[in-house]
Amino acid sequence: MAARPASRVEVVLAARVVGGSGGGGGPPGGRLGVRVDRVLVDAAVTAELLATAAAATGARPRIAEPTRWAFVAGPELPPAQRLELAECVSALGAALALEPALAGLPGVVATDEGLVGSDDVVVGTTADVGALGALGCVALHCGLAELSGLLGDPILPTAVPRTRFVRVTGRLPRWSAGFDLALAVLDAAGGAAAASGAILELHGESIEALDVPGRLALCGTLALAGVAAIVPPDARTRTWLAARRPAAAESAPATASEPAAAPPAGVDWIEVDAALARPAALEGGMAGRRVDPGSAAVPVVECLVGGRIEDLRQAAEVLRDRNARRGLALGIQPSSQRALLHAIDEGLAADFLRAGATLLPPGSRPGRPIDGRTRALTIAGGPADLLANPAVVAASAIPGRLMEPEGMRRAIPRDSRLR
Repeated sequence: MAARPASRVEVVLAARVVGGSGGGGGPPGGRLGVRVDRVLVDAAVTAELLATAAAATGARPRIAEPTRWAFVAGPELPPAQRLELAECVSALGAALALEPALAGLPGVVATDEGLVGSDDVVVGTTADVGALGALGCVALHCGLAELSGLLGDPILPTAVPRTRFVRVTGRLPRWSAGFDLALAVLDAAGGAAAASGAILELHGESIEALDVPGRLALCGTLALAGVAAIVPPDARTRTWLAARRPAAAESAPATASEPAAAPPAGVDWIEVDAALARPAALEGGMAGRRVDPGSAAVPVVECLVGGRIEDLRQAAEVLRDRNARRGLALGIQPSSQRALLHAIDEGLAADFLRAGATLLPPGSRPGRPIDGRTRALTIAGGPADLLANPAVVAASAIPGRLMEPEGMRRAIPRDSRLR
C-alpha cells in the first residue's frame, strides 16, 4: 500500500485523483487528473470564458456539473451585462448566478456562503481565491483555456506542487495582521521569487493561535505575491466552517481540540518569528520597497480600507471618535455584501461616516489615482500606491501621512475635530 503523502496538498489531491485509491497523489512534479470540487469565476471574465468555450467546441457551452460552479459579480458590472450573464449562467444551473445581493470578491463570497470546505480542490481566476488555502483546501489558479475545459469535464490535469514547510512561532505584535505576518514569511523564505512554484505549508504555535480570518488574510497576502500557501485544518477551522455549512457539519465527525496535522520529522523547516511581523507598508505593490510607518513621513491624500468584516472592525477601532484629515479621501470597501451588512448592523458604518469616510460598493476595485496622488490601500492598486494592513491605512487617514496606529493614538486624541 502506498505511504500517506507527507504534505497537506498531496493528501487533498490524492483524495481527488480520478480512478485512484486515495492512498497517494504521486511525487512533486507528477501529473494527475484531479476532480475539482468548486470553480469560482469572477463575472468580469464570464463573457470571455463562454466565448472561449464556444470557439473551442463550435457550439453553445454547457456545464457538465453546474453545481460545482459559482459565478460572482462585483458592482462594476453594468446592469444590462449583469442581466444578460445572469440569464445565461442561470440556465446552466450554476450555484450563484450573479445575484446582486451576493456581490463581492469570489473567494470571499464563497466562504461567506459556505461554498467551500477544508478538503476541497478549488479553482479560481482571481488572487483572492488563493486565500482559501487557509481553510485547508487546495486553491488553484486557472486561465481561460483550462476553465473552458472544466465546463465539459470537472477533471483538471494538475502537476503535484513541491511543498515547503514553514513553522511560525512567537507572538504577533499589537496592530499587526495577516498582511505583516505574510511579509515575515516571505522574508524567511528568501522572497517571493524563491517561494514561488511551491506551496508553503504553515505550522507552528502562532498559526494555531491565529483565528481563521487572520489565516485567510495571511494566505491571501501571499497569493497577491504569487505564492501559494495552505494551513492544515484544525478544530478552529472546522468550527468556523460549521457556522457557514451546517449540513456539512452534521455529517462530519465531531472534533475536539484537534491539532493541525504535523509533517514528518526530518523536513527542512523555514523558521519564522512572528514578533518580527511589525506593521509595515509596501510602496508599489507586493514586490515594492518596504516602508516603516513608524518613521516614514510619507504624505497621503487618499486612503482605502477594504476587506472582510474583521478588517473593517480593526479599521473602525482606529477611526472611532476621530476624523480623517480635511481634504483626504477615505473610502471603506467591504469585500462582500455580507461584510457590508455586518458593518451596518454592528454600528461600524456609523463610525466610518462620522470619521468622514465614504462607503463604497462591496467587491469593487480601486480606481486609478488622480494626478499621481499617493494612496494608502489594503488591496492591490497601482505602482505608486502604499499597501498596508487595515489598521495602518485607517491610522494614516487621520494625520494625512503614513503612520502606525499606536503612534497616531498617542499623537491625536479621540474627539479630535476636523482640521
